Order: sequence, then structure tokens, then C-alpha cells
Amino acid sequence: MIYIVQSYSAPNSIGDGDLFDHLTKHFGGDVTAVPAISDKVRGFTAKEYFKTGVATYKRLKDHDVMFGWGGDLCLYAWLRGIFGVKKVKYLSQNLIFNPEDTSLKQRIRGLLYRIAFKSKNFFATVNSPELKEFYAKTFHCSKDKFYTVLDAMDESDIESLSTSDTGNRGGYIFFGGKQNRDIPTFIEVVKSLPNVKFVAILRKSSVMPEMMHLPNLQVLSDVSKDRFFSILFNASVCCIPLNAMSPCGVSVMQQAILKDVPIVSTDTPSMRVLVPNANYGFLLPRGDAKGMAEKINLLLKDKRIKETITRNAKENMKSMTHEEIDKQIISALDYVIGK
Repeated sequence: MIYIVQSYSAPNSIGDGDLFDHLTKHFGGDVTAVPAISDKVRGFTAKEYFKTGVATYKRLKDHDVMFGWGGDLCLYAWLRGIFGVKKVKYLSQNLIFNPEDTSLKQRIRGLLYRIAFKSKNFFATVNSPELKEFYAKTFHCSKDKFYTVLDAMDESDIESLSTSDTGNRGGYIFFGGKQNRDIPTFIEVVKSLPNVKFVAILRKSSVMPEMMHLPNLQVLSDVSKDRFFSILFNASVCCIPLNAMSPCGVSVMQQAILKDVPIVSTDTPSMRVLVPNANYGFLLPRGDAKGMAEKINLLLKDKRIKETITRNAKENMKSMTHEEIDKQIISALDYVIGK
């Protein structure tokens, strides 16, 4: 039996979607959903991860597989399994770990993952092929512990991927999001282009005082999800410098691509899936504010280049439809079961 366990609470169960139907069909019905139902979508707390992981382990029988849909569900279940005798396997979906975060919590979390990946029954999916080697070095384990499953785009209808007019935009550069945003580099980009308007959407705790004194920068905080994406979709360019090599920024960039907003960002393994080369967007080394400013200028001045990279990036997104990602998840589970 495969237990697919939700790492968040939501009005609907993960068992109600196409992924569950595809898994059920492929594995002959031997799939069970473990949902968490609530009125609104809400991420789990660390306590809820632990509680759900341990509770799921108690349901597992020999030769079962736990597929933890995000978060540390599988890690906690695996820890509980150390004190048991069940022969089960664990597959954690979309591992996100930043080895540059040296907080005590992250050091403990990293140590636990390092021990788990040394075992024979613990695996994880990653959203970029290059992350296999990255995490293998991080946790001192084999690359065989990781299986590539790309991030599915939110817009599943491939027919909607038509090129729109990228010329009629709001005339500003977008920057925003939460995870591992390189705000100091972004500030330098803004300073480098005094005649270009920028709009940044950040949590209030992330806003640096210097940002409030830049005349060409508008800073917004704690806006609704709808307004966040409305501002993104009407931007001329999406420029989001990042300060970590671990996965971050992918969902925002996917939405930008789907709405024909060209990308200027930091060169990371996850970003290279969306922007394989300069024909799809521009990725610069970490901290390269000058390079990012030059690429923004190029996109604002050369409509032909802008149209080419937005068209190519959108075509590349066809490999990230929900149907394609479901196939990759099935392959990952087959891989783990075979192991």
C-alpha cells in the first residue's frame, strides 16, 4: 500500500485530484490518501508535521510506502520507525534544505536528514536534476537517494499557453516573495537604474530601511495573493535575485512565464530548469547587481529579444503540466519500490 500524506490542511483532500487517480490506476488501487481538512489552505506547523508523520507510521505495514507530500512528514515517520521493526520505505516530495542556514533548528534538521539518507529505506524527490549532486554532497550520501520530479505549474491547460502582448505592461520591474530573496542585491539593481520604476512586495519584517528612501522603488507589504499576482502579471520584467542554491522562487517564476513576463534572476539549479540558457531568460551569478541591471535594460529596449525569450520559456513549461509531473511521480514511486 502507498500512503500519500498531505503536509497542509485544505478544504479538499489530496485524494480528490487527478494525481491520486493516476496513482490508483498505476498501482492497482493500492493507494490511500491521508488528508487534513480545514476551511482554508494552511501549512503545517512543526508540531503537526511530527504528529502526522508519527500517526502515519503507526498505520504502515511491512512493504508499505509512505509518500510525504512536502515538508518533513517522512523524516518524522522515519525517526519513529527507528524504534520499530516494520519493513517500509519513505519518499519525501520536493526536498527543500538550505545548507547555508546555520540556525540551530536547521543544523539539527540537516543532521537528521543526513542520518536518514544513510539508511536503505529513505528517499526524496528534487525539482532539478542538478540538485541530486547538490544534496548528495550536502548529506554525504549517494545521488541514488534522489529522484527528479519537476514542480507542476498552476495553470494546467496547455492550450492557454499562448503568447500575449508583452509591450502593454505597467512600466515597472517586479520583485517579491519570501524565501531566500537577496534584498541587498535587489537594492543595488534599483540604484543602478534610477530612471526605471520598481515595485517590491515583501513581508514587513523583510523590508530594509534603505528601500523606503529610493525614489524609483515602491514597496508593498502583506498584500493579498490576488493582488500579488496582479502586480506581477502587469510588470515589464520579473527580477528576483536569490541568496541560496536550494530551491526557491520557482512558483513565482512559473507564473511570470505563463503571463509572458521575462525573468532576470540568480543562477541556481532550480532556476535553470525554467531558464536553461539565455534564449529563455537571464540568470546571473549571485550578487551580480550590475549584470542584472544590464539585462533589465536590454529587455526594456529590445522588444524582439523580450518576445523571443518569453515565447521559449513558455514552450519549456509544457514539460511541467500536471499530467507530466504525475508521470514523474509515478516513476519516482516505482524507483523507490524497486529499490
